[in-house]
Amino acid sequence: MRTKVEFNHKTDIVTTSFFEILTIDEVKDAVDAVINHKEYTPGMKGIYDLTHANLSEIDGEMVEELSIQIERISKGRIGKPRVALVSENALNYGTVSLFKEYYLDSDTELAVFESLKEAEEWLNKS
Repeated sequence: MRTKVEFNHKTDIVTTSFFEILTIDEVKDAVDAVINHKEYTPGMKGIYDLTHANLSEIDGEMVEELSIQIERISKGRIGKPRVALVSENALNYGTVSLFKEYYLDSDTELAVFESLKEAEEWLNKS
């Protein structure tokens, strides 16, 4: 799987974009790479761009494990951690919205957006 990671230190946001099929192991590897990156600081706000990901392998059982991996980026943040998922692709948007159900009882606040701009604006309000 291909990933692209961008660190924005002005906004304290790390954006991870996924391409191709999305699996638990690939998400875990991507999150590990971000956390171990020299530019990462604990508690950064996280955006996961799933617009170009193939979510065909995602089912309800995988959502919980993927959510655990995804929220690792924002751990250590003062206040309630926030994570933004983005899917500009209407086909993926419904699948991505499944993640909101997992976060209802979580310490992390999650929102799903149709654009990176909306996600950045929401994260910067925190």
